[in-house]
Amino acid sequence: MPNPTGRGTVGLLWSCIITFALCVWTAVHPDVIWARYPSSQLGYKLWWTLWAAFAPEFTVAYAMFQRKQASDILKIWRQSWADEVGEEVDEHSLSRAELGAVNQGRAALSKRDWLGEPGAFFVVMSGFVIVDGDGVKPGYEAPIVAVTAPGFTALLQLGIIQELVRENKLRREHFDSRNIGDRSKASIVAKAIVGAQLLWTVIQCIGRKASNLPVTLLEVHVLIHIAYTILAYFFWWHKPLDVAEPIAIPLDSRHRAKLSQAEPAFFASIEDGITLQNRDSLFVKSRTVFPGPLSPVSMISYDLASALDHDTRLWSTIMAIINGALHCVAWLSHFPSPAEKWLWRVSSLGIAGLNIILYAALMPRSWGVRGDALMLLVATRLVAIPNCSPWRALRESLTVVLPQFNRGSTERHPSSIGYPGVVRAILWLLYLTLYLSCILFVTIESVISIRSLPAGSYQSVTWSNYFPHF
Repeated sequence: MPNPTGRGTVGLLWSCIITFALCVWTAVHPDVIWARYPSSQLGYKLWWTLWAAFAPEFTVAYAMFQRKQASDILKIWRQSWADEVGEEVDEHSLSRAELGAVNQGRAALSKRDWLGEPGAFFVVMSGFVIVDGDGVKPGYEAPIVAVTAPGFTALLQLGIIQELVRENKLRREHFDSRNIGDRSKASIVAKAIVGAQLLWTVIQCIGRKASNLPVTLLEVHVLIHIAYTILAYFFWWHKPLDVAEPIAIPLDSRHRAKLSQAEPAFFASIEDGITLQNRDSLFVKSRTVFPGPLSPVSMISYDLASALDHDTRLWSTIMAIINGALHCVAWLSHFPSPAEKWLWRVSSLGIAGLNIILYAALMPRSWGVRGDALMLLVATRLVAIPNCSPWRALRESLTVVLPQFNRGSTERHPSSIGYPGVVRAILWLLYLTLYLSCILFVTIESVISIRSLPAGSYQSVTWSNYFPHF
């Protein structure tokens, strides 16, 4: 006896919700954090998933940012060992000392291959933390200092990483992609199952359009997230997933003195983060997540703010325009009421338009000083506050960060006619409120719209039932 050929409201709802949840959960590849309780790790992943569910354009832009940084790190790593590789020679014509030098060069050649793409991503995702020279990892109560991509580059350019390798304080297993892969919880089988579900959803929607059957707003919304999930998969394909254990880089007094002489501001983002103005000088990042449900939110804001350079802002704006345009595809779809139809249209346009305004607002020249520097300073301040509430965050921003930001901006740009920091903060809050309103409406409306669907929405494409799915 074959299954019924139609589909019901509950089946449609659960199928889309499962697909949507799988999309977002598997697309998110969080960075490494240091937390006492596993619940903090889970909370960090859950908040990241929630952010990706409502702002997929920023998630994809962040993935693109990390992909570019990982490629740069891999290139610099290989260049750092290039000078120690000798040319091929006849071993029989060499003395024992000369042969030892050749073997050392070959060892250096193998060191060039120590850091693969997963290892480069591990650097970018704050997987390497700085500890004392004895290599003992700090306790959960101590502040964790992770090396950023610029910081790791500085360590390579100063020869500190190479020195640690020669002293056998850092070995191949610290950089080997196989060892880093063991720390990852990625599952090819799980991704294959998710991929099959996403493929079935796409094929079903294509089949419905080919059969002149309506595609619901919920299915349109899920399809958009599938597109962004595929992009996130592409850029984060080699990034380790759900890594909870960092790798220690032991720096003794010699290394710290060398860093202080070459890069006096190497630790400035931790010791004096409130004066940090240049994202390129962010050599280290705090990775300690305090207990409490809101601490992971501060860490995510800190991660995003530290990545919000000009290219990332441009790509997030482009992704947002595409997101709004894709939601406009349902411009003439069936809605339960005319008011919901117009709110959907306004929200779809708002998702694109508001991000264009944000991009223009953060332009450094049009606002006198770098508008994104204020966001980075606020995030740096809030990540050091345990379980910072929204009200505490607002108070710290207005009473601590803004006054120092305005004084610093005036000192660096005395002739600037940019808007004051308070105006920036107000406009930023206005943007955030309007943007969240738009994305919340299209998300909620896509779900509640199933209460009133055209009759054709309950008809199934017969052949799609033979495809395995949830």
